[in-house]
Amino acid sequence: MIAAAPASGLDIGDVGESVTEELEAALERGVDVSVLLSEGLPDRLPESVGRRYLDRMADHPNFAVRTATGLRSTFTLVDDAEVCMEVPSPVDPDESFAMIDLKDPEFAADARRSFRERWAEAAPLPG
Repeated sequence: MIAAAPASGLDIGDVGESVTEELEAALERGVDVSVLLSEGLPDRLPESVGRRYLDRMADHPNFAVRTATGLRSTFTLVDDAEVCMEVPSPVDPDESFAMIDLKDPEFAADARRSFRERWAEAAPLPG
């Protein structure tokens, strides 16, 4: 998953809580989770998200999180075959316009390559 700051119409506290809950549930099911956050995003998340990360996910063997500069959008790669991505509004790039769910293995492979390149350059989030 690559996560930039959510569109301005979304409450970062609500989004952060919801996403953290889903990530934790995925880990409980045995899913490997790698999250690449935009550089300033961790500081904007509610304290409760940080506590949950430190208490339940930071040391999990199937979980890794890093931060990187220059991330401007959000997407989730699922099972190397599906990509869900946020589309910014063409009128106001700070607003969310839509969420697209592409089930295209070739596109997913391209997304995975891009993710791996950014991941290699990213800094680990302190735990």
